[in-house]
Amino acid sequence: MKECKVFVAAGSKTPNDEKITEEAKWLGKYLGENGYTYVQGGSKRGLMGASYNEFIKNSNKVIFHIWEVFTEQDLDMFTGKTKIHKSLNDRLKGFIKDTDVLIVLPGGNGTLHEFATFFEYCRVKNNDYKIILVNYKGFYDPLIELQNKQSEFGFDLNYSFFKIVNVVKNVKEAVKLLPKITK
Repeated sequence: MKECKVFVAAGSKTPNDEKITEEAKWLGKYLGENGYTYVQGGSKRGLMGASYNEFIKNSNKVIFHIWEVFTEQDLDMFTGKTKIHKSLNDRLKGFIKDTDVLIVLPGGNGTLHEFATFFEYCRVKNNDYKIILVNYKGFYDPLIELQNKQSEFGFDLNYSFFKIVNVVKNVKEAVKLLPKITK
């Protein structure tokens, strides 16, 4: 397998649903055991942290992109290459540069912001199927509905959401797509 850098976008708060936390842990373990490079925004909390903490048990191939606003945290707790960015936009550019595939787990506004940035980049650059959206228990149904409504109103710029985004129901479906996406 060629080296593949996977950015895991996920909430930094612990959700009420333990099963999605277990899926995030499984994802981190899988990526670590299978030679992927893990790209992340620098959190050891929530789903993001659950995934990262399992990854580093199996690999140290990690790249962090941290906005300098968040550098009050103890950066020594992270294993891997850490890049500090002056602005949020520079941080997002760093993510895009260092990422082959984006896997989006349930999360908050930061996760949506990262997803939207990657989506627009893929749309503009005509990069098909480089995003995997884990629609766990319908978490992203409102986002998918919004995309359909945008298309209905003619705001999709002739580039379908589903040409860029692979929507799956769980993490195991997501990892099954990785070899197809990274060919």
